[in-house]
Amino acid sequence: MATETSSRPAASQRGREESRPQLPIISSPGPAGDDAQQLIDASGGVLVATSQAENVAPRNLIYHVGEVKTTKLVGDWDVADPAEDYDMYGQDCPGDDLPPTPPAHLSLLGPPTRLFEAALEGQLCSGESVPRDLHRQPFVNGLEELVDALDHMGGNLGSYLQTNVQKLHASKAERSHGGYRQWLHSELPVHGQNGYTSFVDNSAWMANLWLGWTLEFFVELFGQLVEGCQTPAAVDAAYNRSLYKHHNFFQRTAFGVAVKRLPARQDLLLSLRAGEGSTAHDVLEELGRFVRAARPIVEFCNSISGELDGLMYRERKLQRGSR
Repeated sequence: MATETSSRPAASQRGREESRPQLPIISSPGPAGDDAQQLIDASGGVLVATSQAENVAPRNLIYHVGEVKTTKLVGDWDVADPAEDYDMYGQDCPGDDLPPTPPAHLSLLGPPTRLFEAALEGQLCSGESVPRDLHRQPFVNGLEELVDALDHMGGNLGSYLQTNVQKLHASKAERSHGGYRQWLHSELPVHGQNGYTSFVDNSAWMANLWLGWTLEFFVELFGQLVEGCQTPAAVDAAYNRSLYKHHNFFQRTAFGVAVKRLPARQDLLLSLRAGEGSTAHDVLEELGRFVRAARPIVEFCNSISGELDGLMYRERKLQRGSR
């Protein structure tokens, strides 16, 4: 193999040869024990490993890393197929003609859905609707991602979660607890300022209460959209099954104004696309997955609110008994 110039194997078969800039060569064993040459362009940060054997080429061994700090090789070594033309200089390889890689998430609900699934990992037994616990950090991260997604829909709906997410962050609960249940339990002393008669407003307990109720609305809303309901009908059904039971007159009025800003069903779905490569159908699939992941989380939040109320009641009795 020449060090001054080199040609692409497949290109040479098409009767075309291209010159290559001169590169320093450092010898190093190949991944299969073969003697290999590593061509390093230190200025461009490109690392390529090639075998000394004829017609043998590495696959997927090109790294653009800014500056060369490693000689890690990935992939196997095999006899090159003339059709598998590769080029370390990015010149018209067959791979360049492939369609772009689709986004990791086809909907803005993809990130919160995956995080909610991570929050549930190992916590939901088969046949049960309420998980034993939630992994706290992915749950909170999922809420933050959901806020961003909801703000794309219109009506500033993300704010109905954001206020309570901020209360979670401001909580004096023990941050070393990775489980959401134990973390919430550790906030018990904070509620002593109310004599253990009610949840302190600026607390994780109050945040969890409203997060459960508000998440329930969005689970019902997205479920209705998946079933084909138009936006107004979906909003009405979801609200009557969830937040309507907990809002007072003024809250109902304000929320009604907010949801009236939501677009028609098709436009709403398109507003949740992750990019131009995704479609309304892709969004619907993500919506269905979100509903399946978020529904058990709603059940847990609502269930543990009752548990926290019982914890506070027992503490109140202990405080009175000690007097």
